[in-house]
Amino acid sequence: MFGTLADEQETKKMLMDAHSGVSEVENVGPINVDKASGPNGYRVAEVFAKKQDLRDRKVAVRGEVTKGNANTMGKARIHIQDGTGDTQEKTIDLVVTSQDTPAVGDTVLVEGVVQTDKNYGMGYVFSVILEDAIVAKQ
Repeated sequence: MFGTLADEQETKKMLMDAHSGVSEVENVGPINVDKASGPNGYRVAEVFAKKQDLRDRKVAVRGEVTKGNANTMGKARIHIQDGTGDTQEKTIDLVVTSQDTPAVGDTVLVEGVVQTDKNYGMGYVFSVILEDAIVAKQ
């Protein structure tokens, strides 16, 4: 025997607690946010397209917060979009980790380090993620 019903119930409770504070993706309509300025300023689609070159580098991206989770592994996990990228290729939504917790609908400038092929376990796998970002509301 590999487990008991009590173990399964405790695991389910732990997972639900870990995902508390998750916001649903809201239909915010068309998004068109200007590119972040400066030499490390990129669009969401550019970060995906240049992910290997940008790996381990600090970048700045301006976008609109479309989803947020205030408590994932001790950090906020924020989804931003700027109107670039491709829905089919799943390059429209950049996930960002931070200690900051902006609200869904806020336009923000995020500055963090690009990581690629990041696997946090339990189904959290990201081809690109911006980690430990500073988030400034615009």
